[in-house]
Amino acid sequence: MSKVIIKLNQEGKGCGYVFLKGDIFRSGGEKAHAAEFEKKFYSKKNGAFYLKLVNAKDNKYYMDVRAATSRVEPVKHF
Repeated sequence: MSKVIIKLNQEGKGCGYVFLKGDIFRSGGEKAHAAEFEKKFYSKKNGAFYLKLVNAKDNKYYMDVRAATSRVEPVKHF
């Protein structure tokens, strides 16, 4: 499966790439430092997927939106 990087745009202007700093995904990064993800499909829900972080030291993380804080964070998959 191919790797995915996320480039952000706001009102037609580039805002850089998503990168990982500590335990938080940040915007405004250079392409060379962009977080790389792999699209993983759920077997029980047609068309649903999550993004697994593949270029971290520990490749057991995926991207998740925390409802309480509305932050996009890496979450460890057990």
